[in-house]
This record gives sequence, C-alpha cells and structure tokens, in this order.
Amino acid sequence: MERSKRQYFSFCSQELRCSAQGRPSDLLSGCVRLVLLSIGFALLVAAAPSGEDPAAVLKRAFDAAKSALASGDLSNAERHYDEAIALGLRQLANLSVSESRFDEATRELDEALKFAPGDTEITTDAALAWFRAGNVKKARELVGSALAKDPRQARAQNVLGRIDLYRGDYESAIYELQASVALDDDFETSYFLGIAYLKAKRFADAQQWFQQLQAKMGTPRSARVDWPRLFHHAFSRARGCRVSQSDSTRPEISPRSRPAWLLHPGIPRRRSLSAGARRV
Repeated sequence: MERSKRQYFSFCSQELRCSAQGRPSDLLSGCVRLVLLSIGFALLVAAAPSGEDPAAVLKRAFDAAKSALASGDLSNAERHYDEAIALGLRQLANLSVSESRFDEATRELDEALKFAPGDTEITTDAALAWFRAGNVKKARELVGSALAKDPRQARAQNVLGRIDLYRGDYESAIYELQASVALDDDFETSYFLGIAYLKAKRFADAQQWFQQLQAKMGTPRSARVDWPRLFHHAFSRARGCRVSQSDSTRPEISPRSRPAWLLHPGIPRRRSLSAGARRV
C-alpha cells in the first residue's frame, strides 16, 4: 500500500512540475489532469482512513483554481495552483518520512516551500524532517521561522521543545513544551515535557506532572498505559541508561542513542494480560 502511494505521488509530483512550466496559459489543463490524478489517489487511500482525505484536500485546491480561472482571475488561479503543488509535495514528503527517507523528505518539503513560503504547517513539517535527518541547525531555523509567523502553532512549539531537549537546553525545552501543551494538550508532548523535567533534575515537577497526566488519562486499564512503567521508562531515558532487555515494551536506551529516542519517540504501553501470563 505504501509503495503504491509513493509511486502515485512520485507520478503526481512529476505532473505538477510539468504543469507548472506553462502557467498561466496551461493552468486549466494542468488542473484537469491533476483532479483526475487525485481521484486515482482517493482509490488508493480508501482502504486506509486516517484524518482528512489528501485527495479531497488537493481537489479543493484544484476546484478553487478552476473557479478563479472561470471568472478570469488569473492571479488567484495561480495562487491556488501553487497551493495544490505544495500540498502534493507535502503528501509525498509525508510518505518519505513514514519510510524513514528523511533526505528525500527534506528535498520535497523544501520544494513545497517554494510554492507556499508562508505555510507554517509545511515549514514545521520541514523542520521536523530536517531534525530527523540530523541537521539540528536547519531544523531550528525553520521552526523559528514558523513560530515567528504563527506564535500559537502547537506543533511548532512541540518540535522546538524536542530540539532544545536534544541540544541539552532543558529549561528552554520545558518552556516550549509547556507552551505547546497549553495550546494542544496531547499525550506525546506531555510525555516529552515529563522527560524535560527529569533531564533538568526537577524531579518533584516530573512526578507531579506524570501524576496529573495519569489523572487526565484515567486508570491504567482504561488508558492502556502502565503508569509506573511509563515513569520508569521516562526516568531511564532522562538518565541516558540502558533499559531492561527483558521488557519488550521498552526500547534499549544508551547515551549514544539519545538522538534515536528523541527523533523516534516511543511511548511504553501496558502489556496485554495474555503477554503477561506467558512470562509468568
């Protein structure tokens, strides 16, 4: 499935570039071609529902471009067409990230930003891709640019907090992650905030934070999170030590692997009853 989507988006990206060469005179034919391509992609993603259908997002951009063309507004038509190109490249980059092709993702997102330089969501995606590719300086520049345009973007605050946590600037990481949680109280950001407290040796704050997180998420059975194990896992990560190999829910963590657990976060889940029974 992922390979089919990648092949589709590679083809779509090529069509986008070809169509862009003749703007605005070839804009209508390019839109018609790409609407048909988006319908084809809809068939690919139909069996894998997630958030909003990427094909629907692309089609809206194409429809907006066609409407602008029909009214003779070439300026708006070109703007919507650029939006469609950026969206297509962003989807291609998301597939690259899912396949751990971070170098490809950075190239695709950098190209997307040429068509949508003011899009803070794409800028944040690019920052995260560069971070995962190992270029922390570039990632920080991009996420700083996104926050300068939209200081209330929770994802950008999350990425900046993770970058500062990686750099060892724990107080800055705490500040950014707190800001992200205040804007969008999601579990992953809260988990990283707990780690930042631990890395800063603010153990009382860390314990209180994980207790609040547990209270919000509910009991271990309903939330499917083993809270004692979660706290132990976070504490072990913060210390940079190696976690027990006998527990398959906890990845190995060593000082050398610090980038790995920041770039590829994994939240330890509660063992299933059957798995626990097999270990007894």
